[in-house]
Amino acid sequence: MNTLATLEFNNVTLTNQTDKGHIPNGKSYHITNMNYSIQRGYITLITGDTSTDIASICTALVSKKSIYNGNICYNGCDITDNSSMWLNRLGYISEKNIFFDDMSVDMNMQICSMIYSDFNTELFNSWMRTFAINQNTLISALSRGEFIKFQLAIAIAHNSEILLFDEALAGLDIVFRKELLKIVSSLIDTDNIAAIFVAENISELRERADYIITFNNGIIVNADNTYNMEVL
Repeated sequence: MNTLATLEFNNVTLTNQTDKGHIPNGKSYHITNMNYSIQRGYITLITGDTSTDIASICTALVSKKSIYNGNICYNGCDITDNSSMWLNRLGYISEKNIFFDDMSVDMNMQICSMIYSDFNTELFNSWMRTFAINQNTLISALSRGEFIKFQLAIAIAHNSEILLFDEALAGLDIVFRKELLKIVSSLIDTDNIAAIFVAENISELRERADYIITFNNGIIVNADNTYNMEVL
């Protein structure tokens, strides 16, 4: 298994993008001087207390423009300077809906196939059959669990090497969360990808994660691991 760092954060500081009214006492903590690397082949949980806008990490990773100071590199290449390459390798799964609600699963898939350079329609269709999702169903008619599975199938179909789960398990029942984590673990074993969960402390994630990065007041206060992940 390749244990070389895939995603590296070097002295990264992110401006808090959250409405200050959602932060206790109106305080706004930046994420400051993030220095760590994430390896392929493992699950990493990024979590923190309410004083830290951990969701801004996801915003930084999916944005085509730099909203941070420092460098985020994928396989040695800056993700902002090489945004097309990076976004093709990043699979984003979120509680937020960035798809077309009034279009079917299949129509949304067809749009994605034109966006991603390495999209495999047959692979997507295969996962839809595995998940028992009718591709004629409107996105708006999918259950929460089906919507998460649909996004995962899109990510797999465009050959993602990093799966980024942005609060994707929030509000879902424990049976579904365990099922999804089992699927992700299988993908990691077979395809040597990395899975990053940015989330509150969900017990199943803490049990499954190989590395747990914990923030408090915008800084890393703990980096638990069992595989000696390098904290720079």
